[in-house]
Amino acid sequence: EKPAWVQRETGGLLPVVRLDGDLITDSVSIMFALERAFADDTESLLPPGGLDEIRPLMNLESQHAGAWLGWLRAPPGGGGGARSNYERVLEQMDGALSSTSGGFFLGSELSLVDLLFCSFLERAEASLLYYK
Repeated sequence: EKPAWVQRETGGLLPVVRLDGDLITDSVSIMFALERAFADDTESLLPPGGLDEIRPLMNLESQHAGAWLGWLRAPPGGGGGARSNYERVLEQMDGALSSTSGGFFLGSELSLVDLLFCSFLERAEASLLYYK
């Protein structure tokens, strides 16, 4: 059961974080807000090049989200093109992971990029297994 304040202040949306008086209900925005808020206290999950370095991977993550929703919303039996598009994006993601020396998008260490992808991959897995 969600706390009453979550229902009252966000309409029940999750995830939700209240940080420095701001209410944030988008997982990507939450990740970046936490990165900024605790930058002095913890090791950064951003690479030395910052956002410019990860922008291509962030674009790939956006493509994944769009392809996932496109296939999810495709009518039963008529979503062949949407499924192919989703599979194409998954192959691009696999290529990006395979191009590093470690098991993560930026190499051998977990980064904010990996967390961005996990956020949507978890949703995609649950919804596509159920609906497709």
